[in-house]
Amino acid sequence: FIVDAELSNGIGHFFPGHENVLKYGINGLIQKAEEKRKIFYDSTQENTKKRIFLQSVIIVCNAVKSFIQRFSNLAKDLAENELNPKRQEELLEISEICHNISENPPKSFKEALQLIYFTHLISGLEDGGFAINIGRLDQYLYPYYLKDINQGKISNEEVQFLIELFFIKLTTLWNYLLSKGIVASEGPPIAENLTIGGVDREGNDATNELSYIFLDAYTNLKTVQPTFSVRIHKETPEDILFKVGDSIKSGTSIAIFNLRLLLICLVNLGFTLED
Repeated sequence: FIVDAELSNGIGHFFPGHENVLKYGINGLIQKAEEKRKIFYDSTQENTKKRIFLQSVIIVCNAVKSFIQRFSNLAKDLAENELNPKRQEELLEISEICHNISENPPKSFKEALQLIYFTHLISGLEDGGFAINIGRLDQYLYPYYLKDINQGKISNEEVQFLIELFFIKLTTLWNYLLSKGIVASEGPPIAENLTIGGVDREGNDATNELSYIFLDAYTNLKTVQPTFSVRIHKETPEDILFKVGDSIKSGTSIAIFNLRLLLICLVNLGFTLED
């Protein structure tokens, strides 16, 4: 089974590391890789392997920059021939967002969400799209959401609309391997898991406004992807538990995880509570 999965669809079961991409941007990751390469300057076999790996990271990150910039160029070209002023404005905004995040850390909620989508898409193109997880988006995106909301740059309605568009895009991603993945293997990419709730590294409840918006978006659309998980614990707000219950009653498929038991198991396996 393992061999078959490797040959036809990729093993998956990983997180692309959205927090690092958001924090440093593509240029920042390249810079970190270049700085690391200087440490392994001597020609021992182990250091040579590390330099080769870091060089591959730089090559991939430069490819990511080019990939995203192509979308910026395309949106700009489309805008030049667009007769509808509103749509032209949207295309120019898309072009600017893609240009910014092709190199730099995102500055807004829109830019952060777009960069996460690109990171997820590129990971799927490389690995086959099987069980590549979105992760705790209500945590990763919360600082950008809070900043834009406080500055009046975005509304909760617009945030939910963008998240719903994001969910639709995730659902359509199984088409990127039609030529081989679906024909040769078990079927389309699955298990692009997204998780809300839980606790932070200090053990405090991590539920925030975005947790509710992600849940509302999923309940409204009931898309095939992402698969949707909720972490609960003794401090989880009661109202979101009721919203999860109402969502499941309406027909969604939500996995509910008892975080207390999960933490006990992971600590017993040797992980720290902060991990």
